[in-house]
This record gives sequence, C-alpha cells and structure tokens, in this order.
Amino acid sequence: MKKLLASIDFWDLLLAAACALVFGYAALFVPNFLSGFNLSQLAASVSEKALLILPMTLLIIVREIDLSIASVLALSSVIFGLLLQAGAPMAAAIPLTLLFGGILGAFNGFLVSSLALQSLVVTLGTMALYRGLGYILLGTGSINVLPPLVVDFGIDNVPGTQIPQTILPFLVLAPVFAIVLQKTPTGKRIYALGGNPEVARYSGIRTRRMVLGLFITSGVMAAIAGMVYTARLSTPGPTMRSAWSWTSSPLSFWAASACSAARES
Repeated sequence: MKKLLASIDFWDLLLAAACALVFGYAALFVPNFLSGFNLSQLAASVSEKALLILPMTLLIIVREIDLSIASVLALSSVIFGLLLQAGAPMAAAIPLTLLFGGILGAFNGFLVSSLALQSLVVTLGTMALYRGLGYILLGTGSINVLPPLVVDFGIDNVPGTQIPQTILPFLVLAPVFAIVLQKTPTGKRIYALGGNPEVARYSGIRTRRMVLGLFITSGVMAAIAGMVYTARLSTPGPTMRSAWSWTSSPLSFWAASACSAARES
C-alpha cells in the first residue's frame, strides 16, 4: 500500500483529497445530498461522461487524445434517432449506430496512424466536422417521439434499487476495460506503446494497428454513450455536448495516471 501511494503523483493525491473534502462537506451540510434520489440523479447525469472516460484513458496512455469524442457522441445520437424515426427496429438500429461510431473512430485513427498526423490536430478538426454533420442531418428540427423501450431505459431505475439503468453500460464495461488493461497481453502492449513507441515498434508490436484499434474503440464507446444520451433526454441532437471532450480529458488523464501507478506498484 505504501509503495502504491508513493508511486502516485502528488497532484493526483491532492485532487483526490479535494474531491473527498467536497463530497464530505456536501454530505454533512447539504440537505438530502446523500438521499437515494439525489445520488440516483447524480449517477444518471454522468452516465455518458463515464463511458467516454474509458477509451480516452487508453488513448492517453499511448500518448494520443481524441477531442472529437463528444462530437461522435452527438452525431451517433442523431443517427440513432433518425434510424428509429425511420422505423428501424431496435435490433437493427443499435448495431448500425455502433458501426457508424466505429467508422468515425476509424477515420480519426487512419489519419493519425497511417498519415502520421498529430491526434490533437486531427481530432480538433473532426470535432467540428462531426458536429456539423449532425446539424446537417437533423436540420432545425428535432426527434421527440422514441420507442417506449428507449424512453423507459432513460428514466427507469433497476427494479428494487435506486440505480439508474443508464449507468449500467458503464458498470458492465468498466471492469472489462480494467481486465483488458491490467491482465491481458493487449494491455501490456498498450503500456509498452505508451512507455516508448520506438522500442514497442522494434519489439514487434504493431503500433499503427493498435492506435487505429484504440480510435475505433473510442468511436464505438462514443456511439454507446450517444444512445444512452438519447434515451436519458428522450431526444437526440448535435448540440450542447461539445465541451465534454475538454471535461473528459483531464478525468481520463487522472485515470491513466492511476492505472500506471497501480501497474508500477
């Protein structure tokens, strides 16, 4: 335990302590902060951001970043809504939306891995591109009529609990990402690539393919977050979520630092 604490950066500990202090103050002095309803609403409100942090953590470990992830979320939300509006069954709309998100991520990954462009510059450009495509597809209208299954998923809790259903995708996928990162050869390759890309390449790791795969994963996860967002607010749209890339990045950086510290301990 002491070795783990010693390996964690001072600023990470400071940030964790600040969060603990804020939470403790709210628990003691803010009425109903610890009520089941409030905690349930809090969990529901971060459902999409929590999903975005998972692939961003992997990208940051390998020295890349995806600033377009929130725009992929928004555009995937629009695609999901348009598919449902066109009468597509859920069994078709969900995989098509995931495929679309993967294609958007693959485009980012191709520019970064094959053309050797900086991911910061690439995803800054595609952030505006994807958000603009969402505006073009949806226009000035909105989609407010969604299947009951989608609406119920966005507002209901797990039966018998105060856990919102919208947080379930994160609760299922977070352990998967943790196991892959810490316990599998793929995770070791990710750490190797982040530690020294040149050494990783000469050791036989297909670095370009790995970077491409991580960007595809980012796109798919953003598509999942887009569907959760659509269900939670009962309407898809390309607006309001452009700032999420900037808020998700520092959270992902903290998570990546914690993962690296845990691995070194």
